[in-house]
Amino acid sequence: MTGKVWLLNVWASWSGGCKKVHPVLMWMAKAGDVPIYGVDYKDSREEALT
Repeated sequence: MTGKVWLLNVWASWSGGCKKVHPVLMWMAKAGDVPIYGVDYKDSREEALT
């Protein structure tokens, strides 16, 4: 990943800010211009998948 442009999003299902930015990240992901990687913070697997 060195020398490439990418975005790391640290998120949590319980975060209001994360819920607000989600549509923008989905739009960016669909555009495909920048790879997006996510790290879930303090959620169970079930919480992260809902």
